[in-house]
Amino acid sequence: MNYFLSENVGNSRDAGTKPKKDIEQILESLNFVKIGIDFSISKKNFSVKLKKSLKALKAGDVLLVQYPLKKAYIVSKECRRLKKKGINTIVVVHDLNHLRLLKPRNLNDWVNKYQWKMRDLVILKSFSLVVAHNKIMKSYIEKFKISSEKIIELGIFDYLLPTELGIQEFSKDDVIIAGNLSEEKAAFVYKLPTESSYGLYGINYTTKDKRDNVHYYGSFDANNPSCLGGKFGLVWDGDSVHTCSGNFGEYLRYNNPYKLSMYLALGIPVLVWKESALSEFVEEQGVGIAISDLDSIPNILENMSEDDYQKFKHNATEISIKLRKGDFFKNAIKKSLTLITNS
Repeated sequence: MNYFLSENVGNSRDAGTKPKKDIEQILESLNFVKIGIDFSISKKNFSVKLKKSLKALKAGDVLLVQYPLKKAYIVSKECRRLKKKGINTIVVVHDLNHLRLLKPRNLNDWVNKYQWKMRDLVILKSFSLVVAHNKIMKSYIEKFKISSEKIIELGIFDYLLPTELGIQEFSKDDVIIAGNLSEEKAAFVYKLPTESSYGLYGINYTTKDKRDNVHYYGSFDANNPSCLGGKFGLVWDGDSVHTCSGNFGEYLRYNNPYKLSMYLALGIPVLVWKESALSEFVEEQGVGIAISDLDSIPNILENMSEDDYQKFKHNATEISIKLRKGDFFKNAIKKSLTLITNS
């Protein structure tokens, strides 16, 4: 039997909870059995309830956990115990928090980074298999002395959407930017070039700037992002328009940004940082362009033929079909279960 552990991740208009919920939905479609536990109770009660909930598992069964999660140490300790009983455990990585502190600014940052790294290391090593974002994150996790054979590459996060939601054919702006628009995370938004038009969608947009080429449309429901419309979706982070900088920007070297999946699920081609982990995917799939700085966007758009754009659009539409059905995660699970069967 195959099982997955579920926590109540709540709701968020910035798509913060949708990745985990989508994976749970995909797992249920693959006949995984949901084990739901109240993660808000005390550690002692949680530990007791967790053991009881997993008591029915036997040798040969599979348990999948999504990380990070509340009370992760207790869950990982239980998974180590299950492994000794011959039960296979899989962890799906959403974030490695210590990688968000790639450039510590002070002693406190260094201490936090070390503590998060030790936490991530101990927890990932507790599982039989690890599902990582991409080949760059896979290579990084191998430094934890987890063998390459035990790490599965996801490729890109899926983005489940209702079939009745069509591909976005209209273009309000040349480039759209969706997500958390706070100055802490996305300071570049407040420094956009004056050429080309930009559409902003998301929470925490604070500027009073009335630039004619920048339009703010408010936040949106991550489960129904039909209001988004633009020629390209931008995946960028940090405080500079010249490169992806700061901890949020540097994190793009390793992770799969969920907003990229959202753009492509809507059939919108993308612009990504050329040094990001997914730039190779974007170029190989022909769904967009890898760029070094935002100042290059006007020239790129001006010199792009309609035929070239339609090729990007066609390829993005093809990928959207897979993302909406959960094909990438289904593939990763299929590989994981095959490895378990053959081990």
